[in-house]
Amino acid sequence: MKKNQLTRALRVDKLTVAALEATLKLYLQPENALEKIPVLKLLTCPVESLLARAEALAARLEEEVRQHATIQIEREEALVGGGSMPQASLPSCQLVITPHHMSTSNLAYKLRMGTPAIVARVKQGRLYLDLRSIQQSEEKVLLQRLIEL
Repeated sequence: MKKNQLTRALRVDKLTVAALEATLKLYLQPENALEKIPVLKLLTCPVESLLARAEALAARLEEEVRQHATIQIEREEALVGGGSMPQASLPSCQLVITPHHMSTSNLAYKLRMGTPAIVARVKQGRLYLDLRSIQQSEEKVLLQRLIEL
């Protein structure tokens, strides 16, 4: 560490090593990994399950924001993202919101700047929320944030 001070700044502490160890142990038991590692759970979720969640969310949201926005559900491909699969896609389900009294980009901005931050995709004047990137435990907060706006 005396030769390169950056080594001190980038060294891994005991908590990081413990968290990494716990995660790697989960990978040794695939049935547990799929249930307990959030990204694996979302990546392996059947599209029919995503559709059912989207329908339930849309129904609850429609009741609250009917005069302020149009709520739809669309099936689309979701990109897995970085790492070893940057171009891989999976069938997914999108909650699509078209606001009536504000611009879509303004709605997206307000969602990003709030707490917790919600990152949505804007396309052709509509806001897309991909159910493959939203955990079931996050749905209540998502609904609250959307209703507030």
